Amino acid sequence: GLTLDQLQDILELYNLDVKKYHAQKYSKQEVNFFRKKVKNITKEQEKYILVNFNGKSLGLETGGHISPLAAYDEKSDSVLIMDVAGHKNGWYWVKITDLLKSMNSMDGDNYRGYLVVR
Repeated sequence: GLTLDQLQDILELYNLDVKKYHAQKYSKQEVNFFRKKVKNITKEQEKYILVNFNGKSLGLETGGHISPLAAYDEKSDSVLIMDVAGHKNGWYWVKITDLLKSMNSMDGDNYRGYLVVR
C-alpha cells in the first residue's frame, strides 16, 4: 500500500494541486475543522477528498486503506466512503467522528489523514 505522502507525490506528478492533512490530534476542534472541510469540498465539482484510515477500527476487513470520500449527510453527520476494495467492502456511510478517529493512527512514521485534490 501507499502512505499519504507517497500518494501525494504521485498525484503531484500529474500536476494536480494536492493539500495534505495528517490527523495528528483527535479533539472537538479537529472534528469541527474536518466536518467544515468535508461540507465545503463535497459541494464542489473540482475538488475531492481521499482519506487514509485504519479500516479495522471501523470493523472492516482492510487495515490501512485509502479511498475517496463521496458525500456528506448532515442529518446523520456521516460521510459516504467509495471503498476501492469493493470485493471486500461495499460503499458505506461512517460517522465523521469515527472516520477521524480511524485516521488518527500511525502509518509508518506519520499519522494517517486525508488529501484534498484539485
